[in-house]
Amino acid sequence: MGACFRNNSGEFTAGFTQWKQMVLSTEEGVAWTLLQAMNEAKHR
Repeated sequence: MGACFRNNSGEFTAGFTQWKQMVLSTEEGVAWTLLQAMNEAKHR
């Protein structure tokens, strides 16, 4: 899983990657990735 953060001008500001071995449905994977990105943004 990877995510990047952009400012309101669309410029790259930060990014991260994370690896986890899981078996998820597509919907669960999207939800998990969104949750991780929101948690990361909260700590920046």
